[in-house]
Amino acid sequence: MTAASSLLVSAAARRPIPPRPGQSLSGTTISTPLNAGIYLSAAYQLPLVVTDTGSVFVDGYYAAAIYSAIDQPATITNAGIISGGGYGISLRDGGQITNGSTYALTASINGGYDGVLTGARAPVTITNFATIASTNLASGNGVNAGGDATIINGTPDDTTARISGYFDGVFVGGEARITNHGTISASAISTQLGQSGVGVYLRSGGTITNGGTRDTAATITAPMFAVQVTHAPGTVGNFGTILGTGPLARGVLLQDGGKVMNGTYTDTTATIFAQGKNGVYAGGTIASTVTNMGTITGGKNGVALQNGGTVINGARTSTGAQISGARQGIYIEGRVPSFVANSGTIQSTGGFWGVSIYLRGSVANGGPTNRAALITGGGGVYNGGLANVLNYGKIIGTSRPAVDFKAGGVVTNYGSIGSATGTAIYFGNGDSRVAIAPGAQFGGAVKAGTGNNVVELMPGPVPGNISGFGGAAPGFTGFNTVKVDWGGTWILNGNNTINTLATGGTLIVTGSVDVATELDPAARGLLSLGAGATIEVASVLGAGPAISFLRNNTLLVDDGSKFGVFLGVPAPVGPLLQNFGTDSTIDLRDLPLAGVIVLDFFPSSGQLRVGHGSGDPVATLLFQTSSLGPGSFHIGPDGVGGTLLTHK
Repeated sequence: MTAASSLLVSAAARRPIPPRPGQSLSGTTISTPLNAGIYLSAAYQLPLVVTDTGSVFVDGYYAAAIYSAIDQPATITNAGIISGGGYGISLRDGGQITNGSTYALTASINGGYDGVLTGARAPVTITNFATIASTNLASGNGVNAGGDATIINGTPDDTTARISGYFDGVFVGGEARITNHGTISASAISTQLGQSGVGVYLRSGGTITNGGTRDTAATITAPMFAVQVTHAPGTVGNFGTILGTGPLARGVLLQDGGKVMNGTYTDTTATIFAQGKNGVYAGGTIASTVTNMGTITGGKNGVALQNGGTVINGARTSTGAQISGARQGIYIEGRVPSFVANSGTIQSTGGFWGVSIYLRGSVANGGPTNRAALITGGGGVYNGGLANVLNYGKIIGTSRPAVDFKAGGVVTNYGSIGSATGTAIYFGNGDSRVAIAPGAQFGGAVKAGTGNNVVELMPGPVPGNISGFGGAAPGFTGFNTVKVDWGGTWILNGNNTINTLATGGTLIVTGSVDVATELDPAARGLLSLGAGATIEVASVLGAGPAISFLRNNTLLVDDGSKFGVFLGVPAPVGPLLQNFGTDSTIDLRDLPLAGVIVLDFFPSSGQLRVGHGSGDPVATLLFQTSSLGPGSFHIGPDGVGGTLLTHK
């Protein structure tokens, strides 16, 4: 680097003679206008101070107003104006630059290319209270630091501080720590990488803090990338505004991943916005983390993680948090299991997915005290791998399923899941489970593919209502098992067909249910038949749940030899039949009413054996004698070739 000219000795500048050994350094002070560059070549010239009445101006294509070639860090304090045709200040070996103060807000450092240029040999610390700028309209950076750098722009009480450039507001080639309370900006509008505007560009990772709890007006803005961090993970904490304004703009671009925190519990106005591309993008090979308490908006995706990670949107006390994108609200790739927790709103505004996880991961929407959390778009949640969704709020689709899994998974619903397409949840091929709490709602069908698929009915403070198994749409299709959890009470409405029914709690049947494969013998709950209700059972090879009759009920037994297990008297094993009254019937479908039908009843155990008089009985029925009432058993035709059993 060549300076325009060396320091001139005049009334405008005082240049002390070299000190004797042991003598303290007196430095250099500029207190009046100086129309020549300053060339720092010896340590005794430091520190350099430009007072509020001083200035340094130099013309020349590559000229630096102040250039330090000393083999040690330089210390420069400016309260006036430093202006170079090429560079305002150029430091070969780093150092400390303070521009302005809380009492000198008009101080300025500017250059035709870079306001401040520092080499890579040593770190630099820059504290700016006023203005640092590149004045070139075709190139240059506000601050161009080749090595490690710490840059502080403004204070919580000084939000007018500004660093601006054409290509980059701030560029740091080494490890960086940037704190901004004012404005950092770039103006280049080129779409070519390397020629585009970046507000803060950290080439070797680092930390950026924009604003604070007392400064929510801090701004980083650029037409291309408001923030770009490459070649190492980055950490971005935003309390103010990070703004990408161009057609290809990004808000925060972490090419090697990292962490982004936008807002806090008490700062919900923090904003990250990208007009053209992703509001936040994290690449690399690590799992990244985005925590948002404010607003993140992308012209493409709100948040995009290339290699998985965690996105937290809002909290129990920050339910106004929003993440939105014209394509996906949140888009996550990578084989690392990912997690999305939403307490606010996540949405696609362009008809795609609110949350799209390419391979596998979990989504939690809302909580026990937050039923307003919303995930919405053309579809709500998409997952291309094994997935898990816990929903207390609302997941809504307009042109796609509300939840779409390609490889199965688990959906636990305490809230509302629905789609205008008529499909609330689509499970792909793989083991799937939908767990439902009392009061949960589905706006559309719940469809499972191939696999071991289960509907789990969970306990709650009130009974739940359910229907739609094997009947007309919308309903539940493709599920092998319906399970009522211990402690739960559910009312089964309508006409239903269920392959395997496992009742650990209480299931109240108001219409009909056909248990086509098995009534799980290990589930020791209660099947309670409402007035006029019917239950048909293909098999229950064990105790199974108790079956309670009310009035005018029918129990249809497809195969008497599979209804309970005959272990000899007095050790019957089978569903305990309670309150079998005079107006209810048991239809033994496979027992022809022909020949001699023998009814052997053992009151001590409640066992009734029904058969043709020789060999093992066709059916072994176990009655609760205390609720059986007076009378005796009778048989008759059922009208379809079987035997009808009554007790009168």
